[in-house]
Amino acid sequence: MDPRSDRTFLGVDYGRKRVGLAISDPAGILASPLAVLSYRGMDDLAARLSELAFEREAVAIVLGLPTRADGRAGDLAAEIEALAEKLRSRGVAVIFSDESLTTWEAGRLLGEAGADPRAGRKAKIDAAAAAVMLQSFLEDLDR
Repeated sequence: MDPRSDRTFLGVDYGRKRVGLAISDPAGILASPLAVLSYRGMDDLAARLSELAFEREAVAIVLGLPTRADGRAGDLAAEIEALAEKLRSRGVAVIFSDESLTTWEAGRLLGEAGADPRAGRKAKIDAAAAAVMLQSFLEDLDR
């Protein structure tokens, strides 16, 4: 499958309490924060993400996979891989992308944009981190 034949991707920045979501434009050039999703268990999350991917006509879900500085998988990697299997069992294509430092970068960008730290900043950072990760993935596709 040529991932650029259809260019809408759903980006997911996984967290144990909530996930940040981002969506690409139809041309697959620009990623934008979409929402933050709270969930009840991995099955609930997989169902909701697969439904959202279908609604948005995403060719694939891009799951952020944390990596440590030494290249080893991060603490949440096993949970993220389990989520990927649940999504695949629902017929959703899944692509992993490195999410290292995306939350830090999202916080920096929001700070530069003058985001009010008291106004739901954690949720904004989660969605912005998903957008940072998805944007990096989109740019890598063109290389």
